[in-house]
Amino acid sequence: MKKKGSCFEHYGSATVGERGQLVLPIDARNEYNIKPGDKLVVMGSETGNFKHLVLMKSEELAGMVNYLFEIEKYIKGSREGNIESINKLFKTKEVDKYLKEGGAKRVEEILKKEIKKKK
Repeated sequence: MKKKGSCFEHYGSATVGERGQLVLPIDARNEYNIKPGDKLVVMGSETGNFKHLVLMKSEELAGMVNYLFEIEKYIKGSREGNIESINKLFKTKEVDKYLKEGGAKRVEEILKKEIKKKK
């Protein structure tokens, strides 16, 4: 259950088996459409005394990387003032909506449309 003001959803807990296997709670698998055989990227970070592990579907990570490369190309090729339009793009509710509905692939589509509009 997501707490107000929190960016995390709690789906339960998982126990690591002797061979390092982890079973994800069914609600998390359903919410993120994780199926048997899907590849997940495991990332970690450390903030102060807290260590975090993050799981992400590999195709979502690939979509995000492509999205960032498109932004980089756009910024490098842009004239002064276009950076402001990129900032506006990041702050739109439309981007948040597409992230929830279709992930990075949808955001990549939005960015490509924005780039075409600017040309």
